Amino acid sequence: MLRNLYAVLVLLYLTPAASSAQPATDIYLGILDTGTTPIRAGNFRNITARAGYDNQPFFMPDGASLLY
Repeated sequence: MLRNLYAVLVLLYLTPAASSAQPATDIYLGILDTGTTPIRAGNFRNITARAGYDNQPFFMPDGASLLY
């Protein structure tokens, strides 16, 4: 009886961790035209089209690349 109770408690403990996994996200890159009023954005393309968590890009100081 105690062994069964222990197994149930372990399952209940692990269940929230499994259900709180990060959702699949993607990063899109586009063109921002600040020379117009209103500002325009467009020509978006998905640069991280893969399964898993891709978020919070880090733009390199030279502006030529980014890490994710």
